[in-house]
Amino acid sequence: MDRSNDAVLLSYDAVAFSGDGDFLIPWAAATFLAPEPRLTPELRTFFNLFMAFLFDLIIVSIIKKIVRRPRPKYNRKHFVTVQVDHWSFPSGHSTRVLLLMTMFGLYLPMWKDQSHRVWLPYLERKLEKRIVIMKEFQSTAEAIIVNFFGSVLTAWAVATTSSRIILGRHFFCDVVADSIPGIFEAFFAYYVLDIPNGTSEAIHRNINGVLAWFENEHS
Repeated sequence: MDRSNDAVLLSYDAVAFSGDGDFLIPWAAATFLAPEPRLTPELRTFFNLFMAFLFDLIIVSIIKKIVRRPRPKYNRKHFVTVQVDHWSFPSGHSTRVLLLMTMFGLYLPMWKDQSHRVWLPYLERKLEKRIVIMKEFQSTAEAIIVNFFGSVLTAWAVATTSSRIILGRHFFCDVVADSIPGIFEAFFAYYVLDIPNGTSEAIHRNINGVLAWFENEHS
């Protein structure tokens, strides 16, 4: 019984790790630095997301130091993630997943364009001679693709925030209340922390140039 219970807790902790700053911040940075010849609007979005995650880290740390609310008494031992503080409010995982969901909505026109230019043509090539998408239904197909990714993101957000309650990292009210700072951070990042195109392209080009030089020197 104990082993099965530990396995369940481990699975919840693995889900929680996907919303951890130790995973999401490097993921955003690594995606932005993908070795592409030019910086696409989609890759540029990940640099803005990286900046938003750093902003979230600062805000959550400040609020925790001020509020200093202890974690629940039933707080489970950790497996995958590492507890870096003893405070329950706010939940950094919850603010991050709400930030990510809100950013997805704010950039929805870009994702719709991505669906039109990349995702749907890719599916059409893969499904050649099997399924033919008529011209008049292409916009519907593109919307279905975007909604699918939005649904997956929503399911992940619910699973991640729920795992924080189940594992005893945070109280239910902490997780619910954290939707407010998460949404606020997304709007602040979108309208205030947005990096100009030229700056993003220069950073992308220079860092990838350094990485390419380092790889050549040590290959």
